[in-house]
Amino acid sequence: MSNDVCVICQEPFNNEVVEGLPHQKITLPCFETHVCGRSCLALWFDNGRHQTCPVCRQRVSDEFAAGVGNRSFYQKIIDAATNAGLSIFDSLETALRNPLVNIVLFGGSAFSLMMASDLSEEDTDTLTTVFNAATVGSIVGGVLRLNHLPVIRVLPRVELLSRLATYYSGIGAAVDAAHRIQVIPDRPLLALSQTTASSMFGFGLGFSAAEAIHRLLGNRQDAVPNLPEING
Repeated sequence: MSNDVCVICQEPFNNEVVEGLPHQKITLPCFETHVCGRSCLALWFDNGRHQTCPVCRQRVSDEFAAGVGNRSFYQKIIDAATNAGLSIFDSLETALRNPLVNIVLFGGSAFSLMMASDLSEEDTDTLTTVFNAATVGSIVGGVLRLNHLPVIRVLPRVELLSRLATYYSGIGAAVDAAHRIQVIPDRPLLALSQTTASSMFGFGLGFSAAEAIHRLLGNRQDAVPNLPEING
């Protein structure tokens, strides 16, 4: 019996919130290999209806059963926020799988950025800033993928975040430009300076390019068949 999967659902342990509880590893007091996800075990106990180990049916104490499903008010708030955030990310990822959506957002961001640069009072070469930031972004993206640094595991959706930053740069630059021509009287929090917007756009562009190249090379390697060895 493996200690790496839940004995109830046979899925690996993780921090995904199910029924308000994370699917984290819980070891039952009867035996060290009898392990379940917290959310699965809470459903199994079902408020005392099955207060036994799912494997050997040995009864567990009231304190243990109550502790499995015990969540504080603040934990409930955190769980709700986590679920809402994951739902938003899932929706964004689904939308950004459409190439047409990416083209429209990228083109709109680039257009807004260049139009805003004409209204900016900063002495900044927008194209140079974008190019330099894109170079840094591509290097960072390549290093993270080649060396499998821990940040990839901590932020599995870092590519999505970089792409959103790219698109947001155009919005921020446009809002700042609208403020400069007094369409918006007070400078909003969403506004970005020309240097900041150009840097965000370039870095996100370079990072996304590195990710695309990584996937392309991976697909090509997978497409190469394993040729049989020829002996002497």
